[in-house]
Amino acid sequence: MKRINTKLRMNRIICLNDEIDIFMNSLGIDAQIQKYRIKEFWSQIVGDVISQYAIPYELKKDKLCISVQDSTWRYELSLQKEEILKSLNKLLRTNKINKYIKDIIFV
Repeated sequence: MKRINTKLRMNRIICLNDEIDIFMNSLGIDAQIQKYRIKEFWSQIVGDVISQYAIPYELKKDKLCISVQDSTWRYELSLQKEEILKSLNKLLRTNKINKYIKDIIFV
């Protein structure tokens, strides 16, 4: 667990939301919440039909890994990859999640 520097926070007004984010990040909880939120947003981005056949399962740094049922869906999603990336990042920023996805890997 990382040590949080409390001396920098003395005698100044702080934003509680920012402090909670720093604390959660130091515990490693932030990454788990981001993974959950991405899974939550996935069906909004690709739709209910595609979300039945393609499921996000891992987030490694800035790459999102998607488990796809078969090669047909993998090909279809690879054609929509850029649009999905833009939509996902826009939704993440809108919901104040500090994660930016640079690539999607369909497996």
